[in-house]
Amino acid sequence: MKTLRKFIMVSAIPLIGLFLFLAYIIAGQIHIARQAASLRQLCEFAVKTGSLIHELQSERGKSVGFVAGGGDVLHAELKKQRGKTDTAAGEMTDYLSRNKKAIADAELTGAINTVWKNMAGLEGVRQSVDTANFSARQTLDYYSRLNDSLLRIISRIPPLMTKSEFFPSLTAYLNLLYVKENAGLERAALYSLFIKNTSDPWGLRTAQAAATAQDIFVENFLSYASPGQKDYYSRKMRRPFMDEIEKMRGLAFRNAQGPWDVDPSFWFKMATEKIDALKEVGDYIAQELIIYSGSVREKVRSAILNLVAVATAGIMTFIIFLLASGSRLLRRGLIFLGCGLFSGMTVHAAVEYFEFVGLISTDTLIALAPVLVTLGSALVIAAGIYMFHNVTTPLKTALDRIKKFSPRDPNFDIGPGLRGLKNEIGDFARSFHELIENLRETSVSKSYFESILTTSNDIFVSIDENNSIVEWNPAAERIFGWPRREVIGKQLTGIIIPEQYRARHTAGLKHFLVTGESVVLEKTLELSALHRDGHEFPIEITIWCTRVDEKHQFHAFVRDVTQRKAKEDELTNAHKELAEREKALRQTFNDLNNTHDRLKETQNQLVQSEKLASIGHLAAGVAHEINNPVGFINNNMEILEQYIADYAKILKMTDHLKESVIQGDLAEAKTVAEEITKTKKEINLDYIISDTPKLLEHNRKGIGRIQKIVMDLRTFAREDKNEMEHVKIEDVIEGILAIVHSEIKYKAELEKDYGDTPLIECSPRRLGQVFINLIVNALHAIEGTGTIAIKTYTQDGFVCVDVRDTGKGIPPEILNKIFDPFFTTKPVGQGTGLGLSVSYEIVKKHGGDITVRSKAGEGATFTVMLPIQMDYTRQEKEI
Repeated sequence: MKTLRKFIMVSAIPLIGLFLFLAYIIAGQIHIARQAASLRQLCEFAVKTGSLIHELQSERGKSVGFVAGGGDVLHAELKKQRGKTDTAAGEMTDYLSRNKKAIADAELTGAINTVWKNMAGLEGVRQSVDTANFSARQTLDYYSRLNDSLLRIISRIPPLMTKSEFFPSLTAYLNLLYVKENAGLERAALYSLFIKNTSDPWGLRTAQAAATAQDIFVENFLSYASPGQKDYYSRKMRRPFMDEIEKMRGLAFRNAQGPWDVDPSFWFKMATEKIDALKEVGDYIAQELIIYSGSVREKVRSAILNLVAVATAGIMTFIIFLLASGSRLLRRGLIFLGCGLFSGMTVHAAVEYFEFVGLISTDTLIALAPVLVTLGSALVIAAGIYMFHNVTTPLKTALDRIKKFSPRDPNFDIGPGLRGLKNEIGDFARSFHELIENLRETSVSKSYFESILTTSNDIFVSIDENNSIVEWNPAAERIFGWPRREVIGKQLTGIIIPEQYRARHTAGLKHFLVTGESVVLEKTLELSALHRDGHEFPIEITIWCTRVDEKHQFHAFVRDVTQRKAKEDELTNAHKELAEREKALRQTFNDLNNTHDRLKETQNQLVQSEKLASIGHLAAGVAHEINNPVGFINNNMEILEQYIADYAKILKMTDHLKESVIQGDLAEAKTVAEEITKTKKEINLDYIISDTPKLLEHNRKGIGRIQKIVMDLRTFAREDKNEMEHVKIEDVIEGILAIVHSEIKYKAELEKDYGDTPLIECSPRRLGQVFINLIVNALHAIEGTGTIAIKTYTQDGFVCVDVRDTGKGIPPEILNKIFDPFFTTKPVGQGTGLGLSVSYEIVKKHGGDITVRSKAGEGATFTVMLPIQMDYTRQEKEI
């Protein structure tokens, strides 16, 4: 008994310490349970807020499209979308009213109040959109500010959980919402741009800034997301709409002036699919958080039950220990541990059953936990003292190895023996090993990030809320001329910001820190920066903000665009020079057109003059051709006059006979009849009757001959109207032969050999000019009498006409000059020198050719080749 009392007294002090330790653990578990419950409510609130943001993004895109389209598009969809937005806002309001205690943070409450103030103006904005009082830019700005205020609500949740294991997922969720917001902003900006289909610098810059911000927030999201979340995101983003978005975005960004061959509704559809996919990823993460917070509460409940079981097992073990006091120490310890574990498990199972059937609640267990722990701690400490030696050895080994740990040592290992233990020390060893591996991965990621900033050709600069420089990469040293050691901690204003921007920079920074509003964040701007030597140079800068240790940090990627600006200036000057040259070329072209028109008019006048000259040469022959039929028509008319007089005499006597018969004077009638018979014989009436039709027929032929000559002559002499007809070439030749017949018949024998040629499209009057020139030239070449032969045939897609004469021929030395304008071998005053030149041009404009074969003293053969099918790509249709 004395030994037992001594043991109990020795165990009292560690018993109290163990009690306090267990009480601390239970309090921590209770705090975790409450935090998990609060997190669940905050996650649900974040999901409600995210749903409202999603609907406002859709309303923003359709409102901008409605305004940009002049009220002609999306009216029905916009009305439907507003109903969805109002429903989401109502659900968020109802949730806040039911869970006011969960939203107890002052900054979070302030952000919510700001949202309700902004939401109060939503109906007014909608009316302005419907009545076209808002521009696309104003509409986009309002909805973007409203979504930004909602995102600030969600951004207040991760800081409330900075020490919680939920913090990475919450931060990943927040960055994903910013990705989705910028995707919505890009959707609205480019949708407005594609509807207008013309240049809109503001819309283009907004879309570019939104695209850049998406890339930045996606990187942030991936750095905080778990492997499962990353995999889910990759699967959702690996869809055709991403390729379509990149194509349409590239068209807009590469061609800032437009127009773009992009269907606005197709762009809106693809961007909406992307935003919906991002929403699915966000909902997936939020659901994970909600489920995990519930599982944490269950784990805490289970942990409390385990502590209760341990305390109960301690009491039971203490009783067993007293009963087994006569045993050996090791045996008592084994019995103590075995019975204690058995008893604890039994109590644990019983308590879980009682809780399941409703006989005891979790809150009751929390209230009873200190009592049970107090009772069980004394007995647990007894076993602890006994088992102390078995615990200290592996602990000492672990501590010795931990002292040798260095993050820079890639081969450090706490030991497979410790990691293989099936107890708390083994758990500790395994956890420590996992911690080391995570630390190595984090170090690699940090080194990787630092290597990117170090090797980047773009400047990376960061400042804090006091405008002090906290990051300055090598590119900044090289481009600005300031070493890192000289600028870290210095004011940014005096280092790289030119004088004209400093006041606005300072005022904008102060305004953002007070209101959270900025006109430059998450946008790509073109400004000028200051070099260390004092000269300014153009830059392109993108600025964004993060929070580090509850403080704002502002980061910027800066690019020196001096060379690009110089190229742009060169392109602008080149464009101006090209425009001036184009203007001069257009003027020259107009002058050439006018000259060409005048030349065509002159050419037509020359053709007409040559026709009239040809008619002048043929005038005597034509007159002779007309005089011949006129002469015999005149003779026939004299004969017909006599015939008519004889007819009249007979008719008069016949009338006399008729009167005598009517009067019944037969004697007189007989006498008149005898006189009629006598007169018939005298005038040879039978001959007159047979000859009269012949004379009339001769006259008709003569008149027809005259008419044909006159018509052919009029057709040939009429001014050409550039009319094209489908005719046979033989008909054109026959019309010309009718005109020159009198010239030919006294000087040459005409031979005609017409082939079976098809119809061709041509100007008959102009080709008539060609053939009359060739025939007249052939007549002039014949000394005395000779032969003119005309032959038609087809060859290689051409209708060909040979005009051959038996004249004196053409000397070889002038053979290549005969088609030159004004070249003639005739005496002065007998030729213009234009006949063959005009003929050559006429045939060429028909898409054909004219050639000559001749030997001195043997005559000449001219061949005219005309295409059966006109080539309109080479020749003018109107000649």
